[in-house]
Formats: sequence, structure tokens, C-alpha cells
Amino acid sequence: MTVDRYGHRINNRLYEWLKIRLSKRSISNATREKLRKINLGKHHTAETKRKIGEGNRGKKRTFKMKENYSAAKLGIPKSPEHCRKISEAKQNMSDDTKRKISEALKGENNPNFGKSRSEETKIKIGEGNKGKKLSDDVKRKIKEAKKNIMWITNTLESKMIKKDVLIPGGWQRGRIINKMGYV
Repeated sequence: MTVDRYGHRINNRLYEWLKIRLSKRSISNATREKLRKINLGKHHTAETKRKIGEGNRGKKRTFKMKENYSAAKLGIPKSPEHCRKISEAKQNMSDDTKRKISEALKGENNPNFGKSRSEETKIKIGEGNKGKKLSDDVKRKIKEAKKNIMWITNTLESKMIKKDVLIPGGWQRGRIINKMGYV
């Protein structure tokens, strides 16, 4: 007798047959629905949850897997209590957690990495922002942020750098502005 990871005893021949059978084909939607109905309303015990957790621990979820999890939950309404808990969890996030999330989404891990907005999207964003007034606090923060930067150019392009950084060779202070007034 073989014991699976959930502690169920399985006959060795049956186990091998199931392993081969399930590896060769995927389950049809009708079978999935039957299995779903059988397990509907049933819950795992604490011990089973612990074992499942141990089995999944350390596994890396690919972006495709995460998309599939999201798609499976799509359209299922959340209760007001659930929404409140999610909101509280996001509001009470520690600085360490925020830092970890930030690190995890930098560079190639960012969903928008390598993508650029179309001209149509840029126009829509611009239209949406027209007429919005910035609060004095936001204006003050922007002003403070701009105090520590400067524009540099190499006659082909312009970019911003911090004032305390040395200007690279071939670059000089200033910026290029085209006919339309943009860099």
C-alpha cells in the first residue's frame, strides 16, 4: 500500500494506473463539474490544509498560473466584509511589506515593462486630467521634488538627473525643446 501526500492509503497498482491515466489526458469539463458538485460544501480539515500548504511551499507560481487563478475568481462577487478586510490589509501595510512589493515589481517583473502607451491612450489620459486642480499640498510636493533635479542634454536627447550627481562626459546642462514645446 502507498500513502499519498494527504495520508490516504492507495493500492500500488491502482496508484500507478491513476498516475499514467491522468498524465495522458486532461479531465473533461463534464467530469470537472461532477467533481465540483461532489465536493461542494465540504471543507478541508486543519490537518489537510497544513499538508496541502507544505506540499505547495516553495513552489514558484508563473505569471500564466497567476492569470489563471485570477480568471477563475473573475465574476465571483466579494462580500462587503471581505472587501472591508482587503481594504484594511492594504491600509495597514508595514514599510517592510511595501518595500518587498516594490522590489518584486521592478524591472522585467513589472506588468508594463517594455510597453509604451499609444498616442490614443495618451490623448485620453490628457483629456481626463483637463480641468483638474492640484491641491496646494500636491503643488508644494512637486516643487520640493523639482528642487533637487536638473536637465542635461547631449544635443540629441535630454534627461533629468539629481543635482548632486556629476554630469557625464559629452553631456551639458540644459534641454532640447522642439517646435511643439516638448523635449
